[in-house]
Amino acid sequence: AYNRRALDLSMHLNRSLVRKRPLGTDLVPPESAAKSKVYTYEEVAKHNSADDLWVIINGKVCDATNYKLDHPGGARFLVDKAGEDASDDFKALFHSPKARAIVDDLQIGVIEGFTPKTNVRLGSFLNRKPASPPTKALSKVTRHSFTLLSKVVISPDTCIYRFKVPLNLKASVPIGYHISTIVRVKAGGEVKREYTPLVDSRGYFELLVKRYDTGSVSEVISDLKIGQSIPFLGPYGKFRFRLRDYSRILVVAAGTGLAPMYRVLKRVFDAEKQEVTVSMVFANRSRHDILLKNKLDIWNSSYSQFRLQYVLSQVLLPTTLPPSLSLSLSDFR
Repeated sequence: AYNRRALDLSMHLNRSLVRKRPLGTDLVPPESAAKSKVYTYEEVAKHNSADDLWVIINGKVCDATNYKLDHPGGARFLVDKAGEDASDDFKALFHSPKARAIVDDLQIGVIEGFTPKTNVRLGSFLNRKPASPPTKALSKVTRHSFTLLSKVVISPDTCIYRFKVPLNLKASVPIGYHISTIVRVKAGGEVKREYTPLVDSRGYFELLVKRYDTGSVSEVISDLKIGQSIPFLGPYGKFRFRLRDYSRILVVAAGTGLAPMYRVLKRVFDAEKQEVTVSMVFANRSRHDILLKNKLDIWNSSYSQFRLQYVLSQVLLPTTLPPSLSLSLSDFR
């Protein structure tokens, strides 16, 4: 009889406790709740040093600060990826179940937009809010394919490729950031390459791509037909460009390295910041290889604060350069 009364009291207390909790919260252990905290990419990017080292692996935000010295590949690998998404590298190295278990131990939350493949808790299912429609076309976790809209030849081996972005979405690649493509090449297997969009606009983004004789990925992109698609991931980067922080900008570029610099120039001239002076040195093999020369020349003639110098490697120059081609480092101090 004593045991029966004790059991009845225990059941009564448990029912009382459950009624006082929000529905479903008693089903989620505290550790699981902590690991489900949602972080933005901007928040993760702040933890980008050896002493404060966060990485994203398969949608999971991990604090690897105290683990880096134990990493089999050395601390350098994790430090290089600090504040970034390391999912592709993690998958490429075919990590073992033990490594995946370590990731689970290091997990402190999930990245925005990530949906874990786990059983849905009763409470979280009943209390969850309708998901907001996505606004970004790109993801660091999931490959999204983009259709080629046009291809414009601007030099014998370089083209501008325009890829379609749904009108209700944005590529949203900040200045100084890049995106990645992973394609299957003719030699077999998949290869990853990084590109900086030349233009990131509503409805499309553009890539400046040079085809190399030994370039497996540039060959795939060059062979794309209008209407065909390839996948992209991103954006990636840590650089923060705020025009108000600068009064003088020196731009040095060579070949297709013009792409990230082009976006800086466009930002300056679109803002019509007359107080910001820009000096640019642009290197190419010959005059015929100068990419987007017409656009650069228009900017050079239209904006008095822009000084443009071309450097060519395959032409014979006179011993004495004319004043218009002289270049002094004192101009950039």
